[in-house]
Amino acid sequence: MNISVDAGALCVKKNQTFGNAVFTSNLILALARYDKNTVYHLYAFCRLPDVIKKLRVKSHTLLPKKFWMDFRVTLEEWLRPKDVFLAVNQAMPAFIRSKVISFSHGLSFYHFPHLYKQDYTRLRAQLHRMVSKSQHIVVSSQKVKEEMLNIFPDRNNIHVIPFGIPLDMEKPTKQGEKKKIFLFVGMDHPVKHVQFILDVFLEFSKNKAYSGYSLLLVGPFSRISNNSKRILCVPNASRRQLKQLYRTCLAYVTASFYESFNLPVLEALSQGCQPIGLSSAIIPELSPYVYVAYDKNTFVENMRRVAEGERKNIEYGKLNKEFSWKSYVEKLQQLYLV
Repeated sequence: MNISVDAGALCVKKNQTFGNAVFTSNLILALARYDKNTVYHLYAFCRLPDVIKKLRVKSHTLLPKKFWMDFRVTLEEWLRPKDVFLAVNQAMPAFIRSKVISFSHGLSFYHFPHLYKQDYTRLRAQLHRMVSKSQHIVVSSQKVKEEMLNIFPDRNNIHVIPFGIPLDMEKPTKQGEKKKIFLFVGMDHPVKHVQFILDVFLEFSKNKAYSGYSLLLVGPFSRISNNSKRILCVPNASRRQLKQLYRTCLAYVTASFYESFNLPVLEALSQGCQPIGLSSAIIPELSPYVYVAYDKNTFVENMRRVAEGERKNIEYGKLNKEFSWKSYVEKLQQLYLV
């Protein structure tokens, strides 16, 4: 079987390797590791990372970048159609003869259109096209499936397959002494609600007992960290550096208005970093492992509890079984044949 994969999400700048880029790279690595009988063709508009090019996959650099999916990928699929097209980032060719399996990464733009003023129209059109043209739609949580069914109640081709723990963080490193640091990792996008994180940290640190704590933002947040000695920023962190930060920081904090999964929470858990999250940022599948807050007061209180030594009792064997890339690939393979 020949299957094409949209790997365009890997063509991003170093400080933008969050979300879709992490998912795409892990999916490709997992397909190469766990599915030896399928030939995967990766489509991108850049030179793919060496770690990807060394895999048992076929890489295709398709140019030009302009109108890439609607023209160049469409042309490739028309001339050399595959058995299945994996629309990893929701977009798909304008015309395609192959079976299409699309991956929906949530509906934040649908619920918060005012936060996506420049992209809302495009994303909405992409959603409707995906639903009408896909043989199967894969989502990462039951929450997203229910939301999709509220919009498209007649669909019976939406499948929940939770992400696996990123493959470079499958094995937790040896735990050392935690530093007095609260960590956030992500994009500087309004939906991430970073101002809330700043507000609760400042409220938490008003207590003299916690004056030695810091907030570390990983991502393009230099403009924020310049205003405070206790709010730090790492604009670009490698995956190895990020793993080290999860291992050494006291807790991971998140307050997004919406998340379809929230992969950094799973990354943090895998490395023994206790997550604290606003309820809107935590899907039900992850909530047993997280100190969930419902407003600023309960968020600050959870920060205090973790600072005083409280932690969720996490069974790493159960976590690895529940969020497994091997299981992800096995469930995806079943859809190839349906």
